[in-house]
Amino acid sequence: MQTPNQVGQDGKPVVFGKNEPVDRNPFEELVKDVEFLKADTPERKLMKDRCDSARRELWLRYDEFKVGRGTLDSLIGAGIRVRDSALEIAATREGRVKILEAHLALTKSQVELDKARFQAGAIKEQEYQRTLYCRLDAEIRLLREKEGKPLTTGSR
Repeated sequence: MQTPNQVGQDGKPVVFGKNEPVDRNPFEELVKDVEFLKADTPERKLMKDRCDSARRELWLRYDEFKVGRGTLDSLIGAGIRVRDSALEIAATREGRVKILEAHLALTKSQVELDKARFQAGAIKEQEYQRTLYCRLDAEIRLLREKEGKPLTTGSR
């Protein structure tokens, strides 16, 4: 994987995420915007702690990914862990929609970064297509939640 100081196939410097703050975590605002189940049992406390851990991991991986370090698989996995752990403790359908909207925002930002990387020759097309697949999957999940349709398995 190329680092920000490397050059693409066109000979121009590869710059990733230069106009976005590196410390922005797409899931950070969820605590304020989503009503979660109360951590009033040992299991629910563990579930909340798991979600908090996943959110922190995502922040750290996203930070690395934006500057050309880290792997796509690690970032995608972290996003899925946050999405799934937050969905499990969301108290309302509205909360689940907000979580899926945040996950879609994350995947859109991944697509933007990887599109620039692909166009600069820093990654192969299959990496870009994987990111695009994840964005499309996020859109489908959000649409199904809004329409009250069940989520089918195997869409990772």
